[in-house]
Amino acid sequence: MMATQTRHGIKRHAHPVSEVPYPISFEEMVLQGEKHTQELLATVLQQKAWRFTPMDNMSKLKNVLDIGCGRGYWLTEAVKECKNANLVGFDIADVFFTPQDMRHRLRLSDSQIARIEFVQGNFFNTLPFASDRFEYIRLAFLELAIPESKWVPLLKEAWRVLKPGGHIEVIIESQLFPTVWSYDKLPVQEELESEFRTMLEARDIPPATNIGEKMFFDAFARVQTHKHVSVCIAPRPAGRSSLDGPTSPAKFSSLRSVHSPWSSEPMMSSGMTSPSPTPFGRPSLDRSRTSIDVLPPAGGLVTSKTCSVPGIVVSPDVFIPVSEDVLFTYASHGAMILNATRLASFSDKFPDAMPDEYEEEWQKHVERYWKYERNNRRRLGFRMNQFDDDDDDVPIVGPTQGRWKWAKCDDDLERPLEIRRFRAWSLSKPTPSR
Repeated sequence: MMATQTRHGIKRHAHPVSEVPYPISFEEMVLQGEKHTQELLATVLQQKAWRFTPMDNMSKLKNVLDIGCGRGYWLTEAVKECKNANLVGFDIADVFFTPQDMRHRLRLSDSQIARIEFVQGNFFNTLPFASDRFEYIRLAFLELAIPESKWVPLLKEAWRVLKPGGHIEVIIESQLFPTVWSYDKLPVQEELESEFRTMLEARDIPPATNIGEKMFFDAFARVQTHKHVSVCIAPRPAGRSSLDGPTSPAKFSSLRSVHSPWSSEPMMSSGMTSPSPTPFGRPSLDRSRTSIDVLPPAGGLVTSKTCSVPGIVVSPDVFIPVSEDVLFTYASHGAMILNATRLASFSDKFPDAMPDEYEEEWQKHVERYWKYERNNRRRLGFRMNQFDDDDDDVPIVGPTQGRWKWAKCDDDLERPLEIRRFRAWSLSKPTPSR
């Protein structure tokens, strides 16, 4: 079975859209995006083999299944925690880590590699596994892969291979295109986002808000937990960041002094910040001053007036420091996903074209996505060059290290930009009563 094909230098699945509607290509940027999401949630949830399901017995699991595993980043972390389990990754395309990758790049031992198995197949068909085999089954980030009519059949198949007493965890991400209010979208950005939504509708891909109702597919399926996680860019004092733009058009549009969306400090109409000092960091764009990048001890209070390092706020009140380049990568996820649909979008317009036909039309098509992408920094509120040579001393925070308490200074002046939104459901399968 030919699972992938390459067209215009881009790899994607080779199935008809009617069979597999997934529109995302298997480019390196997509596979790296999987890695970045893994790192983000490992930090947010303080677990390298992150999960939303509260489970204290991961080390006791014997069989684990990751449906739609992608390259297999989560499995390569889970194998370290599930010390006695065999872990299976199942996906439609062979983009899996090779044993050499796992040994040399990820530093897994031979015994750990031997416990990871990758299986290629279409999960819309009957899963090639025995009933009641797995204690933990994971379906993560399949919101763009599963049409409305296929969610319940897939969940029933997962339920079939789930062992009584086991758990299914479903994790989805809403497709956001974060935009600071002060940025006016270009026509091409409006057009491509509209085309993206139209493509999903044509493929019967439901909105993320409709997926929760699918969890009640079986009278015996118990929704044990349902969690939301929202990730925003943390506001910072003006002049301390490459993040820029006003925050409250209703109150400040007529004033010469506007406010940064990441700050409660005023910024002059010239773009320079006001010189009012703050306890932490540099108060203005004066490059001759020394930057003091400090945070209170873990567990301490951080506000938008005292936050001297870039970071994220995890709803409702957790601050985690993150370097600006990583922050931009996290914030750009939606744009990356849209860009990764450019081949599917082109194939929808020219369904009968042979590979590499319509080259002129393809170049025009790609140029629209390039225009969309190259304005992404401004759209997210990042200045283009002003602080490129100003490296912030960001503390390295591992997945299990401390957190800081975030507090708002002024609700009217602060509009943290939401960049990622996750939802998760945990379902447990009851053990038959004797």
